[in-house]
Amino acid sequence: MLGFRKLVQTLWQYLREVSGENDYARYRSRALGEKVEPVSPGEFYASNLHRKYSRISRCC
Repeated sequence: MLGFRKLVQTLWQYLREVSGENDYARYRSRALGEKVEPVSPGEFYASNLHRKYSRISRCC
């Protein structure tokens, strides 16, 4: 049973990484390690949206 639980946890972590859900947690740990005040989750999300959609990414 312990092996199954570990498998499910690993799969869940993988899905969080692939979907981008873990981006803020990764950013926050890196910012705290560099002694920089991290932005709020809302600001982080807004800046990611702006960075993603502020440039042309396809022709149509």
